[in-house]
Amino acid sequence: MPGVRNPVVTREDGMFNFNIEPGTSYLTASLVNADLTKVHPNAALAYTNIYKYGDPIVETINKPEQRDIPVLSGLQPILKLMGFSHLQLGEQTRIEGRASWPLTQVNVMQGNVSIAQQNADKFGGFSFFIDNGSIDPSQQLKLVLTEVDLREQNPTIPTNPKTVERIFDPIARYLEGYAYDAAGRLMPMATVRVVLDTSNVVYYETKADDKAFYSISPKFLPILPYHIEYSPANVIPAPANTIKVTIPQFVKKNKEYHDTQLIHPMKGTKNGVQVDPGAYVKNKNKAQNDQNNSQEGQNSGGTAKYGSKETMNAGSPLENLAQATGQSPTTMLIVLIILFVVVAAVLVMYIRHQRAQIMSPKNSEDYADEEPEEMV
Repeated sequence: MPGVRNPVVTREDGMFNFNIEPGTSYLTASLVNADLTKVHPNAALAYTNIYKYGDPIVETINKPEQRDIPVLSGLQPILKLMGFSHLQLGEQTRIEGRASWPLTQVNVMQGNVSIAQQNADKFGGFSFFIDNGSIDPSQQLKLVLTEVDLREQNPTIPTNPKTVERIFDPIARYLEGYAYDAAGRLMPMATVRVVLDTSNVVYYETKADDKAFYSISPKFLPILPYHIEYSPANVIPAPANTIKVTIPQFVKKNKEYHDTQLIHPMKGTKNGVQVDPGAYVKNKNKAQNDQNNSQEGQNSGGTAKYGSKETMNAGSPLENLAQATGQSPTTMLIVLIILFVVVAAVLVMYIRHQRAQIMSPKNSEDYADEEPEEMV
């Protein structure tokens, strides 16, 4: 098809995808096709539709075909985390991604304790929905991929398995406490900013009071990973005067205060009560839709960086979408803008590619095929 690369170079997971017209197609690769009679019996645990070079593949509309190609590469397979995402969904944290090997064991850990475990699917994919109450906000999370030997009668972890680790911070749903500088001193009237980790964009900004105290309601915190930044009073925030604080660092500094006030940053509760019920998703499939009980918490006069704090008119499409995901309309607006930019960029690249093909000398009437040089 125009605009679709063919051939493709696979990554560590060996995955490939083609968009093709309906009809009969064939697959080939730069590696030798393994003898199908010698494929290990356990291959069926991880692979389907084993393919032999030369076999026809009949593609029809709306019915994708899937094939796995056994090859003799002579290379050592690589265990790798191919993709990863981490979102805060109110009462749950979602962690999902893909390993380069099928059926890889995946553990989510804090310290030496596993808080969730599963095996990846045939494509290496995995997805966790972890109750926020089981996550300690004062510790980093660790994702551990562990090799599973599929050649055994009962697939198991070998004696010295290959492993891959990814460390990341929890996403707190509520912030309340005091701003401290690098020396552990209070920062009265400090500028407090919530900054997205992936883009370093300021998502929300507020001010600490004269005792360095501040709070940020769940509705003003992102579902994406973020950190906190403090800048001293009466100065314009800049890299030279800004202190970066991770969620575990914030929680450790304010542990005594959180213990006395029974504050749980991950659950978004104070004295056992949710600070802002309207900002929470009850579970991964159903959003809480009870605005009558919504509270703004103890936010100390912050300002949203991407639009007003005030909600849109009831019944607007953006507000309905925000309610369905447990986020404020401002958050959903940011997500929609990002999606629009990505779609627009892909469309522009496609148009440029098509234009380049049209303008290519090979499409000109004056173009004459040259005899290729003979390779010795």
